Formats: sequence, structure tokens, C-alpha cells
Amino acid sequence: MFGVTYFKMKDKKEAELWLGVDEVRVKIYPKDNK
Repeated sequence: MFGVTYFKMKDKKEAELWLGVDEVRVKIYPKDNK
């Protein structure tokens, strides 16, 4: 994806995730799928 900024994060179960932010939306991705 173009223009997406990713931030590392963890959920309540301590699973590592990516928070992807672009000009239209915010999405959460599994760590192995950025």
C-alpha cells in the first residue's frame, strides 16, 4: 500500500500487531501481514 504509516502495537493478549494509518482510514494488521 502506498501512503500508509505503520506503528507497532500490542493487543490485550500481548499479540504484536501493526496499526496502519492513511488519509482515509485506520486499520489493524497481524504482525506478519503489513
